[in-house]
Amino acid sequence: MFNRITEQNIYTLAGIPCILDFVVTATDTGGELTENGTYRLTVDGIEKARGTIINNDPNNSRDYNSIDVSQYLHTDSNVVKIYASMDVGGTSNVEVSKSWNINVSSVELKWTPSFTTPNYINEEFKLEWEIVGGSGIKKITHIIIDGQDYPKETTTAGE
Repeated sequence: MFNRITEQNIYTLAGIPCILDFVVTATDTGGELTENGTYRLTVDGIEKARGTIINNDPNNSRDYNSIDVSQYLHTDSNVVKIYASMDVGGTSNVEVSKSWNINVSSVELKWTPSFTTPNYINEEFKLEWEIVGGSGIKKITHIIIDGQDYPKETTTAGE
């Protein structure tokens, strides 16, 4: 048995941990839990990692596997698939798999200050910046000048 704990469809930002939690339970022919197994992780069909997974006790809700896949993801759409292989006795292992659809957005802050040292009291001080990427992600601008708190501006431009 292989069950997802983490939702199948995930939306995240680049650089933020993306942890997949799941339960794998395998029993031998006598109904006893088998030993731990192995996993193989692919992103868009390309193998990225292998390792050991624990055979989870179905009676313990705190017994599950967690894998941080953030280091294997690229910006935009990723299909992550985990194959779990367990020895249940007999001549071959049993392999089961689950996949997750992970959409990764990136946000780049580009700041181009355009100011000079004021020569007189009426000199203008101008700051400009551009936020690029992260289509559909809420972007908030908050400015405080000389202790004066200006209203926050929120946009989800790029949708």
